[in-house]
Amino acid sequence: MEFYGISGKANNLIKSYLQDRYQRVLVDLDLKKYYSKWKTVTDGIPQGSILGPLLFLLYVNDIPNVISHIYIYIYIYIYIYIYIYIYIYIYCCLITV
Repeated sequence: MEFYGISGKANNLIKSYLQDRYQRVLVDLDLKKYYSKWKTVTDGIPQGSILGPLLFLLYVNDIPNVISHIYIYIYIYIYIYIYIYIYIYIYCCLITV
């Protein structure tokens, strides 16, 4: 994150947001529920998070430097991702009004 100018308290906040996370699976069969054991999450970003799109953009920003021939496809994908995110956000806001 320091590479992008994010340091100090902001960097520590983002790091703490992505560390020490756990998840498990729930299977709901009629009247009985089955749970898996808790597992540590070491990669990824929590689904439905506000920081998710920003962290995703930071993550994929360097990919064209490593693999130059996918440059255009990455930005098309980012455009579609942002468009869908904004559309869902606006739609959810309209529903709750």
